[in-house]
Amino acid sequence: MFEPRIFLSYSRLDSSQADALAAHLARSGFSVWIDRKEILAGDDFVHALSNELQRSDALVVLLTASSAASSWCHAEIQRALARRIAIILVEDGTKARLPDAIERLLRDVQRVTWTGGAPDLAVQLQRARRRKRLRLATRAAVLCVAVAGLSGLTLLTTSSINDLNTRKQVQRTLAEAAASTSVWSGDETRARMRSLSHEPDLSSGLQALFADITQTAVARSNAWQALDALREGRERERRTFLRGVDWKGARLADTLWAHTTYTDGSIRDLVARRMRVAGVVFGAAPSSSKSGLALSGIRFDDSDLWFLRIDGTQLVDVEFANSKFRGAQLDLSGAAGVRFVSKPASQDFLSSDVSIIEDSWISQGQSVEIEPGVIDLSKPEQEILFDGVVFSRVRFDGHFKPAWFRNSHFNDCVFPVSFPLGAVLKNGNFNANSVVAGN
Repeated sequence: MFEPRIFLSYSRLDSSQADALAAHLARSGFSVWIDRKEILAGDDFVHALSNELQRSDALVVLLTASSAASSWCHAEIQRALARRIAIILVEDGTKARLPDAIERLLRDVQRVTWTGGAPDLAVQLQRARRRKRLRLATRAAVLCVAVAGLSGLTLLTTSSINDLNTRKQVQRTLAEAAASTSVWSGDETRARMRSLSHEPDLSSGLQALFADITQTAVARSNAWQALDALREGRERERRTFLRGVDWKGARLADTLWAHTTYTDGSIRDLVARRMRVAGVVFGAAPSSSKSGLALSGIRFDDSDLWFLRIDGTQLVDVEFANSKFRGAQLDLSGAAGVRFVSKPASQDFLSSDVSIIEDSWISQGQSVEIEPGVIDLSKPEQEILFDGVVFSRVRFDGHFKPAWFRNSHFNDCVFPVSFPLGAVLKNGNFNANSVVAGN
């Protein structure tokens, strides 16, 4: 099947010469098709000729006076020209000429004089075969590119349509949440979020809706529930639990820190700027009976901290500057030298100049015991400090000292009976619509 295939065109009046030429080509390593030997009685003659010519690498025309006048030979030459099959004219020395129209078409065709040997005929045919293979390979490559392009266009079109439909669904969901007049049930919320669980535009849109104080309480509640439903599905898929962490001297900027729980170990001397922190959990402080998590020398600057959870973690010399907390749970029982402060905007990079804590819960139990010489806690504000912080819809539980708060605003907050609100307001703090509730 790998032998070069030759279609031999000739006149029946030159059968003996054709047989000799076919034998010569066969000895040279070619597979030669000749009609008298290949077409059987009852075969469709024209159909067989056409099919065999299409399968051949080259058409070899035994050009004699008889074949030059044969309409069958003319037809085979024209069919080969139409199919772009290589043609070689083998002349017998009689200088026979084909009709002028065909001669003009064959002006660039290789001509070989044959007297029974023709040593260069095999070389010419091999070249013709290589040219055909190259042409077929080129066509195949073009076809593959075309098919790949069409497939890619189809996929791109399908993807674009799917993306458009998804964006419309996200916009519709956000609009329904904003216009809602009744609180969605848990099952209804999860059903709405199920097909859009991996759409970042939905998450950011719900966060913006939840944080927008101009929206109705129902709309913000549904946005909060939807965020919780999204987080519930992702918690199972993506949350990482790290035990025995020993992390020191990290520098983080302009990136996402998410879905990680640190159970025990130590994180020291970490600086984080313009970070987006989502769903990070810091475990309880160590004690004499069990290991725990300690954070020291930590700096967060101009960062967004969503759903941050501090479970009584040992915090020593930790500062949150110009940072925004939303949905946080902050148990500061293990805090010493912890500061939440607003500072002038940085001249080095674009930043805000205010710290915000909203829709969060802050509790404080017994102060952590710090080894002597580790940090100076001679003044209350050196234990915990909220300086220039805007609190919105925050619940305070536990025991708080008035000196811990400076120049801060309380909007729609809830304080325990033991909270020294009167004394706190004397330190430049402001209270708007906040209430004192029972423990």
